[in-house]
Amino acid sequence: MSIIKSLRTGDISTVVSTFLYLCVSFMAWVSLSPLMVYITRDLDISIEAKLRLSALAVVSGSLLRIPVGLLADKIGTKPTGIIVQSIALVAITSVYLVGLKSNDDILIFALFLGFSGASFAIALPQASHWYAPEYQGLVLGIVGAGNMGVALNALFSPLIAQQYGWQTAYGILAVAMAATLIIYIICSRDAPISVVGVGQDDYMGVITSKHGRLYMVIYFITFGGFVGLSASIPTLFNSQYHVSGVLSGMLAAIIVFIGSIARPIGGYLADKKGASKLMYGLLLLISLAYALLAFTNFNINSVLSQKEGNILMAVMPVLSAVLFSICSLFLGIGNGAIFQQIGKKFPSNIGAASGIIGASGGIGGFVLAEVLARSREETGSFCYGYASLCLLVGVGILWLKSNEDCMDSK
Repeated sequence: MSIIKSLRTGDISTVVSTFLYLCVSFMAWVSLSPLMVYITRDLDISIEAKLRLSALAVVSGSLLRIPVGLLADKIGTKPTGIIVQSIALVAITSVYLVGLKSNDDILIFALFLGFSGASFAIALPQASHWYAPEYQGLVLGIVGAGNMGVALNALFSPLIAQQYGWQTAYGILAVAMAATLIIYIICSRDAPISVVGVGQDDYMGVITSKHGRLYMVIYFITFGGFVGLSASIPTLFNSQYHVSGVLSGMLAAIIVFIGSIARPIGGYLADKKGASKLMYGLLLLISLAYALLAFTNFNINSVLSQKEGNILMAVMPVLSAVLFSICSLFLGIGNGAIFQQIGKKFPSNIGAASGIIGASGGIGGFVLAEVLARSREETGSFCYGYASLCLLVGVGILWLKSNEDCMDSK
């Protein structure tokens, strides 16, 4: 059956509108990262603090996914989506009008941006409820590809900030959010199924389930890697290689876009080929990518001549961009594969499952940024941070090996 015919078995308008909803929400969620160079221009903030502030919105959105997912199961995904998007829209409009004057202002704003990140626990369940298990990988992959909003934001917001100021970038984002909210209200629908009665026991059921724990661990690695790198790449390129804010944003946009379009591919491959073998291969390749990033960040200038060192520094930004792109591709495929499994294993309370497992992924993004920041603080290099991430993926491989029966669930 073709993709269009598969989508026609449910509600295409809901799939499209939730994709747009998620896309613009992700634009807002990680908006601090590409604009941090401009926001902090007149503030004394270290590189490590920039990484942490950019990642704070990530962990805020991750934790909010749990109550938001629960609320979506209680009152419906559409009413919850309207509430959450409205809160984020008010915060962004306020920043456009008033600005950010201090570190504390940025911190508070980052916490409110988390409401946009919580949209993940709304959009995916809303679309999922319309489709049979055999289409979950495709549908969740398409809607989940809304995380390309990260790429769109990284591409356009630095250009706007460079020409018109960073507050104007937030003003335009507010307009886009308002327009998308109207489309979402008009075009999306909740599926005609009962969502009453889902509560704390359903959340605990995900956590205590072998399947749920495995998906949390793998999603911690895959989505955590994707969103953590998305939030960190502009600062990494700008601070480490002195790449301009605009060019850093363009590089981040390309890298994130690769991971975003890979998500539906992951869902499709898991539907057709099975998730277990796919995930083994992906984790091995992700581990290798982190190992190569660690090597490229190792301080070998001490054993090179000045000329060789200059050549190396000229090549490093390009090499890093290639490695980030490869890593983003594998992480994106992994994200789609995991949510294909979630749709099959937790069809009756996918809101709770999306909230819990999605939260683990967002927390993984914060951990990634923290590991890189701590590595820089302690050693002056990101090398040991990437090496630690490589080992973390190794732990994920062992966990998958010991719970292999939980993959390809029916």
